[in-house]
Amino acid sequence: MAINEGSRPFPSVAQRDGTCRLITANFDRLFIKAAKKLVPVNVDSAPKLPVPKADRWDSILHLHGLLPAKPNNLE
Repeated sequence: MAINEGSRPFPSVAQRDGTCRLITANFDRLFIKAAKKLVPVNVDSAPKLPVPKADRWDSILHLHGLLPAKPNNLE
């Protein structure tokens, strides 16, 4: 069975210019893990939020913060 373009994960996350733009309220890192399979990604999380302009914003944005990569590590 062939995989068509519409069934790829996050087809609209990887922009034509090679950037990644996604806003999420999730705390986990699953979007980061999945997006890295398509394009290099930057990550921003509250309270440090990027300027919301297309020419400046190219990241996965976690609006409410982000869980640490290691369970005992506080970010």
